[in-house]
Amino acid sequence: MADSQANWYDQKEVSSGTSWTFTFMFLMVKYLPRPLIVAISATICFFFFLGAKPVRKNSMTYLEKVAKATGRKKPTAIDCYKHIFSFVLQMLEKMLSWMGRLNVSDLTKDAEREELRKQLTSGHGAILLSSHLGNLDMFRSLGDSGNDAKIKDLRICPIVDIDNSSRYNDLLRKLNPELMDNIINANDIGVDSAIMIKDKIDKGYLIVIAGDRISAKNHDRTVRKQFLGDWAEFPEGAFILASIIGAPIYFGAGTRCKNFSLNTKYEFTIRKATTEFSGSRKDRKQKIQALMDEYIAFVEESCKKHPYQWYNFFDFWEEKEQKS
Repeated sequence: MADSQANWYDQKEVSSGTSWTFTFMFLMVKYLPRPLIVAISATICFFFFLGAKPVRKNSMTYLEKVAKATGRKKPTAIDCYKHIFSFVLQMLEKMLSWMGRLNVSDLTKDAEREELRKQLTSGHGAILLSSHLGNLDMFRSLGDSGNDAKIKDLRICPIVDIDNSSRYNDLLRKLNPELMDNIINANDIGVDSAIMIKDKIDKGYLIVIAGDRISAKNHDRTVRKQFLGDWAEFPEGAFILASIIGAPIYFGAGTRCKNFSLNTKYEFTIRKATTEFSGSRKDRKQKIQALMDEYIAFVEESCKKHPYQWYNFFDFWEEKEQKS
């Protein structure tokens, strides 16, 4: 996380971490029991929380919108701390999953997730529109690990902004180099990559792309949408790509059932989009907007259910204030 009011793509790495920080986290995850990892992380996170005023402000803005939308009581500074601490646990959780130390048996059941699995294992690919809620990275690593027959055949290809978190990605690459092979850099998407994505879809891959963060390369291609009661900017790119590829489209969120534990079951919620792009292209623009509305409704529902597990710590509604 960066102590800045700028858009996320103008900030330093999302974790504000140094090589020493990541090395320390890696050593904790590798050698310490999970309860001790949580205790140490909670202490370090508290001191970061005290000095991270912009992060606290943006966290409070988000938590207040969730509270208003759900009728919950107004959040306090303690809730902001919990929100930031949840993000730290998510980073540790990614390391555990990339090291193969999270068990597939920890997954809760989800009917539409099983439907998606059956489609992928039959050789028909799909697109999964994710968000920065929870940890779909864990789903990818478990899918590739082959520890359980129910999801071992999943082949997942995520589209991510590698450039903005290079240190952290370098560490993940060291933990499990094979899992980096199928990652596509969001900043390099073009005609050639679109053809390659279509080829992977035809081979049964699940293409995962987040739809709640503006691309650093195409930050002018956005649409204003209502999100948690206020206008916010959402990127068109992920939804345009989904419309061009023409594969079945799903929304997904992977969350901890217990917000502040590394010993918990994991809930993977999958929903199939009702918007389809088969047939005539004359209504494509309207269909893209309909897909975005479906997606935003899904993310809103997920945020209301797991408010501490949405990890956009910049001013998500800033553009609305500047343009109004």
